[in-house]
Amino acid sequence: FELLTGCDEKVWKLAPEANAEWVGPKLDETWWGNSEADVIDRYCHFDDEYIFRSNGEFEYKSNGDFWADEVDGAVWPTDLGLDIGCNSESDWPTAYSAWGSGVHNFNVNTETLTVAGDGAFIGLYKVGTSDEVSTPQSSVTYKIISLSADRMVIYADFGWGVWRFTLVAQ
Repeated sequence: FELLTGCDEKVWKLAPEANAEWVGPKLDETWWGNSEADVIDRYCHFDDEYIFRSNGEFEYKSNGDFWADEVDGAVWPTDLGLDIGCNSESDWPTAYSAWGSGVHNFNVNTETLTVAGDGAFIGLYKVGTSDEVSTPQSSVTYKIISLSADRMVIYADFGWGVWRFTLVAQ
């Protein structure tokens, strides 16, 4: 809790490095990981802030834009109505607006980190607790690989695949 919040408030972002966002069949095999060029090309994703406060609040702050992701080359969810890539936060369709900036809650222990509240997530909106999702969830739980004062590595294991996120404190 103290490492995550700094005993007050701590801002985290995806690490500006290759493989900060990564997916594979299991933790030691890769299907895809962001490249160093993606850090620049997906600027709207790498500027997102994940803020943890000592009062148990978790805030997702998109800084005005978000990355519309894809599955098999098509925007996800398929009815999002946006192009893959950077979009203005105001472009979220009503059905998906909970994935926009907002204040939620969190719970952490030595093994898991849960963000709770309609649409709460860390890393990528489509990554749920046990599968890729097409609607905002009420909570998402991540397993913790490592957590220090300045670096966090978390993942969601779906059985068929694993999404891993590396974040750094600001």
